[in-house]
Amino acid sequence: SVPHGAVNFAVLEYVRRRMNILVTENEVFGRKIDTKQFGPALDFLSSCVSTFCCSIVSTPQMMITDNIMAGTYPNLPAAVRG
Repeated sequence: SVPHGAVNFAVLEYVRRRMNILVTENEVFGRKIDTKQFGPALDFLSSCVSTFCCSIVSTPQMMITDNIMAGTYPNLPAAVRG
C-alpha cells in the first residue's frame, strides 16, 4: 500500500543517513569504524527500525480492512469509528 511504502522508504533513508553520520563521527575503543566493513550491518539495523515503524501504519490499516471484509463493519467510516 502507498502509506506503508512511503513510510518504509522515508524511515529507511533517514535512519541510514543518521547511522552513517554517527558511525563516521564517533570512535569505538579509540578507533574509527570502517563503514565499508559495517555497511551491511548498518543496512540491516536501519531496515529493522523501518519495519518496526511501518507496522505502526500497516497494522491498523490491515485490521480495518480485515474487519470490513469479514462483515464486522459495513464500510470504512463505521470501521474507523468502531
